[in-house]
Amino acid sequence: MSGGRETTTSRLFLVCPSGFMETPVRKTFGENSYFYTAMGVFFEWDEATQHSLTGFLQRRNISEIHFVGNIDNPWYAGFLHESIIPLRLPWERQIARGYTDLKTEIEGQPGAKMKTQLLLAEHLARQILRLRESPILGSHIDKEGIRISASVYDPSDDSFLGAAEVRRRAMVLQGICLN
Repeated sequence: MSGGRETTTSRLFLVCPSGFMETPVRKTFGENSYFYTAMGVFFEWDEATQHSLTGFLQRRNISEIHFVGNIDNPWYAGFLHESIIPLRLPWERQIARGYTDLKTEIEGQPGAKMKTQLLLAEHLARQILRLRESPILGSHIDKEGIRISASVYDPSDDSFLGAAEVRRRAMVLQGICLN
């Protein structure tokens, strides 16, 4: 990394390393894309990490942060398609916490793909909240007006869907299936 600040606008993508998102992200969003990874897109915002990322955001002139999850990532499949959510590691417990209500909501949804999209969209939305609530990084993001979003990537049609679009499609599908 160079010490100087870049003059072009760049994006930071927060992804799971087992999602293999670099190629589709660069294809869709361009070359000024940087990546930060954590298993399951569950980031720990300790003080050292927040300071380090704040400096990175400044040096690379990051104007947008995108949480992106790949629905084909085998890591996510275990959360939906098992009757019991695995709770082996602390980050798995954190992700599983609060998903009981979501699991109830998605039980009525047709197809594993829609279920995975709903779970992933909800998880990414919660990660945005956690990032915004981090004291150092969250306040820097607010002060600089950095945009934060979340997308669910579907490799079957090479598309990125926002959480609102995932929910809208689920509601439409649910309405069609109930009629």
